[in-house]
Amino acid sequence: MPLGGIDADESGELDQLRLVRQALAQHSLPSLLEQSRRGGHLWLFFSLPQPVCLATSVVQGVLDPLYGSAQLPQVLEVYPDHTELGHAVRMPVGIHQRTGLRYPFLDQHGSLIDIEDSPAAMAFALAQPAIRPEQLRASAAQLAISGQIGQTRYTASSLPAVQAPSSTTSAVIRWVVAQVNLLDLLEEVAPATDMRLAGQGYLGWCPFHDDQAPDAKDDPGTPSFYVVHYTRYGWSWRCLSTNCDHSEGPMRHSFRLFQDLLQLDVASAIGAALTRWPEAGAG
Repeated sequence: MPLGGIDADESGELDQLRLVRQALAQHSLPSLLEQSRRGGHLWLFFSLPQPVCLATSVVQGVLDPLYGSAQLPQVLEVYPDHTELGHAVRMPVGIHQRTGLRYPFLDQHGSLIDIEDSPAAMAFALAQPAIRPEQLRASAAQLAISGQIGQTRYTASSLPAVQAPSSTTSAVIRWVVAQVNLLDLLEEVAPATDMRLAGQGYLGWCPFHDDQAPDAKDDPGTPSFYVVHYTRYGWSWRCLSTNCDHSEGPMRHSFRLFQDLLQLDVASAIGAALTRWPEAGAG
């Protein structure tokens, strides 16, 4: 059974996934909530393989109003996704590589579902309602009519051939991800990073923690903020120091850097992006 999901692996984001699950249910899109080490995963099961562009556009059509109303303070990762450098996804009931643990499913009230062993848990997951192709297309048409899928208007007959944006985020975020050069952004907003060419990318002082402070042995600090540009994936970044909160997880995109440098929630960062780049709202 094909599946996709929404990832929230930061502390406190499990409540956000509960909100998303309720929003999906309002569009007749069932989902299954699984707890993780720090947050959770929201899984959607499909009865047949579906175009990634269609499935992710529908999910994002549900998420966008939640971002716009600031009910979701952080951009959640939607899988499959083409905006990052690639993801290793732990499947439902899979063993977490760091903890060696399996994490439980949660019911609609957020309570743990008591399942005795892994085979039973997998059988439970596979028995969940699956989204049928016609159901997905109907949800997409409904969202398109209400204007919630980006800037594009779809018709029910054209949905299977939709060329959706490669990003799973709002139209403004898509523009920033596609157009903003991270070296220019850092030079403008955080010039102290002092980015220098290093291998295939660039390395500089991290703007999110003190790279330059000497370590416990009084050795001088070293630059750890890494930025790279690939023709296929665009600009991405992360910190390479384990002392930084931005060292874990996949490479991050341009909008995330803009948001984090300005220390804004998603809705405020979208507004700031429109002020900084008015052309981002021209689509």
